[in-house]
Amino acid sequence: MNGDSGKRQLLCCPERNEGRIVEIEDIVFDNVYSLYGLSDIRNSSVHRSISINDDLIENLELASETIGRFSESKGNLALEQLRHQINEKIKLLQVSIDSPDVANAKWFVREELNPVLRHFGSLNDSNRKLYEEYIERLDGNLGVIYRKRRQYEDSAASINNLIASILDAEQPKIQEVFPHYFERFKTDGVDHTIYIGQSMVKDRKFEMLYLNNLRIWQLNIMCRIARETALMKPELPVPLDTAHLILIQGSPLSIRFRYDEKKFDVDGTYNVRYEILKKRIDKVQIKGVNERLTQPAKIALVYAAREEIGEYLEYIKFLQSKEILLKDLEEFELEELQGVSNLKAIRVGVNLNGEQSSHVSSES
Repeated sequence: MNGDSGKRQLLCCPERNEGRIVEIEDIVFDNVYSLYGLSDIRNSSVHRSISINDDLIENLELASETIGRFSESKGNLALEQLRHQINEKIKLLQVSIDSPDVANAKWFVREELNPVLRHFGSLNDSNRKLYEEYIERLDGNLGVIYRKRRQYEDSAASINNLIASILDAEQPKIQEVFPHYFERFKTDGVDHTIYIGQSMVKDRKFEMLYLNNLRIWQLNIMCRIARETALMKPELPVPLDTAHLILIQGSPLSIRFRYDEKKFDVDGTYNVRYEILKKRIDKVQIKGVNERLTQPAKIALVYAAREEIGEYLEYIKFLQSKEILLKDLEEFELEELQGVSNLKAIRVGVNLNGEQSSHVSSES
């Protein structure tokens, strides 16, 4: 069951009792195993900020050039001062990607520059042509140049769509092995969560073998995502890297389906720690080293207890034997996150030069 179909199966109409709507209690599933994975666009916020800055600088340079070509520009001190102001903002943007400077520059273009250009562009035919050429370069909705940012957003969307399509194509196959709940979300990358356990099914007997199969399926599919996003990189308008992480949760937990939010949440104080980890783990650093755990072309696996990683080490050996993973396993202690400490991780490289069709069967 995927995220949408799972919700449809769980929702039901409120019961009525003597004309009153009876409040539906949340549904709780106990002893459920969770698998979480994240394929993140590396330095997405930096790439986005740089693309916005580049567009604004191009916008300001074009505006300055257009003003300089207006027939009234010679001897007009107000226009000369405006061009000086433009140059000062360009210098500021070239050394700063802080949001206040960017917001100020956007406002300056829309509220000060564009009205001046519009006025002088209406004075004669020559100016009108220059103004129309300027306007053609702007985004109709934003009122600023939107070229580099569109390239970034198109690149990010292409990566997200590829990751989502891989997960969506493989889900029906692995669902046939044993039914489970699956959901994914697109942000600056794609994260997915899987829940599996006896309490979620009625007509099948759950065995740990199905969980083991799902775990190795997840690791293998993350390797495929890492490889295919790396192969896509040269084709993108903005060449973006992806980094990949699996958060290992060894012990079962309880999850609660909340009708008001139409989503699953973990149930219980101890299990909340797992949700905190999911929100913060992507930026965790290696202890004592100024280095992010997640790196391009590698899979990072985060765990809290040593016994949780033993099973995955066997999966890694298996995928190394198939030349899907490289034999470059690293082990780390991680910096403390807010509210979470004593985390450890392993990291292993993905073979980007192997056959694209390399895979392992999802059948148990």
